[in-house]
Amino acid sequence: YLALAGYYKHLTDFVDPNNNTSYDFSSLLPALTPAQQAQVIASGQQIGPVKIPDNTGDGYVAGVEATASLPFAVLTEALDGFGIFASGTWTTSDVRYGSNPTQALTLPGLSKWVATGTAYFEKYGFQARMTYRYRSSFLAEIAGLSANPEFRTGAAEGVLDAQLGYEFQDGPLKGLAILAQVKNLTDEPFVTYDLGDRRLVRDYQRYGRDYYLGVTYKF
Repeated sequence: YLALAGYYKHLTDFVDPNNNTSYDFSSLLPALTPAQQAQVIASGQQIGPVKIPDNTGDGYVAGVEATASLPFAVLTEALDGFGIFASGTWTTSDVRYGSNPTQALTLPGLSKWVATGTAYFEKYGFQARMTYRYRSSFLAEIAGLSANPEFRTGAAEGVLDAQLGYEFQDGPLKGLAILAQVKNLTDEPFVTYDLGDRRLVRDYQRYGRDYYLGVTYKF
């Protein structure tokens, strides 16, 4: 099959991490000396600005997604059990904070292009899969000094996963299945950089490969 879908989502109450709001500090006056309290009251400065996250942002997300699935058995019986599955997404977004409505940002963590491809074989109890996922660069939101959010560019990445399994079909081991998996086979790093310049690297983190071995039994 081949499928094509479009989508649009209007965002409201988006969190603005840099929002400034007025706050009444009158409850803190008892911590001051009487002379200081009188000075603050006389100046009428009990109300002051506070920087605090607030839901003052809005925006939208829109895009197109295409998916395709092809079991090779529809082409020839000699390839029965083999097949591919693929999907691709193009997305655009626009987010504007209440504290700075003239500056447009892409939705943090959202890549413009995302594609996934899987090649597989499933027959006679065997199953083997290779999956590759690609995402283009994106706006990364990172916890900075004092846990304040910082925005940087997250580098494009491609991650390769693989799995191999077998389920016994008959005999005394019927119902026993073994599955081995490797995630991030190519040890793809997570990289962020400043000002859209890949030379200005801020983060370079390697998470390594993950290996899994599972055994199940059905009766």
